[in-house]
Amino acid sequence: WHVIVVNDGGERGPVDELITAREKAFDGRAEVVHVDGGTGSMEAAANLGAQRSRGEFVVVHDDDDTWAHDFLAVMVAALDAEPDAVAAAARTEIVFERIENGREIELGRSPFVPPGEMVTMYDLLHTHRDVPIALLVRRRVYDEIGWYDPALRAVGDWVFNLRLVRHGRVLFVGGEPLA
Repeated sequence: WHVIVVNDGGERGPVDELITAREKAFDGRAEVVHVDGGTGSMEAAANLGAQRSRGEFVVVHDDDDTWAHDFLAVMVAALDAEPDAVAAAARTEIVFERIENGREIELGRSPFVPPGEMVTMYDLLHTHRDVPIALLVRRRVYDEIGWYDPALRAVGDWVFNLRLVRHGRVLFVGGEPLA
């Protein structure tokens, strides 16, 4: 694995300090891309990271999202078992929080899964539940269908997912929420 941190308009110092403090654990597998002034959209920032990727799979991990500890192992195993699938979407839940005295206080959780617990064009036309944090995509697919549209200021991942599901089968990995 490797991680590409796209610092989209944030301060350089805290990001560089974080990466440097974990340099031994990253073992040369971390790259930072600083974008002074920001790209203007999640889509453009995601493209910067995904286009630098070198592995077989890509996932966009926003700074306000989290994974279960075994997310990558489970998702990679699902795609390894189904080589014809273009991506895998994990069961996801929304965690409602508030910040109090600099700490996160969890208020509750709610499932956020495709209506039929499968990823179909029909379901995607109704609602977007396959968010980037929960979607592991084969890297080659970006070259085949294109990247996120940086002109979109929102829902670029939804537009990408509509193209993705037209291109091939997207697995739904149920069970416990992973994202």
